[in-house]
Amino acid sequence: MGEVIDLPSRAEQGLAYLESEIRKMMTQAGDSEEAIEIALNTLKDVYQRYGDLGQKHFTVTLPANLSDEQREVVRAQISQGLETMLTHHSHTINRLAAELVITKIKLFEYQQATQQDND
Repeated sequence: MGEVIDLPSRAEQGLAYLESEIRKMMTQAGDSEEAIEIALNTLKDVYQRYGDLGQKHFTVTLPANLSDEQREVVRAQISQGLETMLTHHSHTINRLAAELVITKIKLFEYQQATQQDND
């Protein structure tokens, strides 16, 4: 048997891509390295804390008298419902994370401006 090589998960790949794109976008916009780090650290924290909230597992026991066709219909309906919920969950987490990042950056900029005014 060959050697097993661990590759980054899809989530890790997605986070790395997101980090790269945010860094590029914020650098082009003239944001400071401190603001960029605030944004990236906030996003990482949000996704580590809340990114898997919708990734729960459960078991459904169907009545024995259901035909294979009926079981497939129930399975498809459950899968579709879960997919809809996970999509909504993902959009909600992304929206809240973006709002939190913007708030933290604005607070940081306000603190920087206030500190400069006091100097």
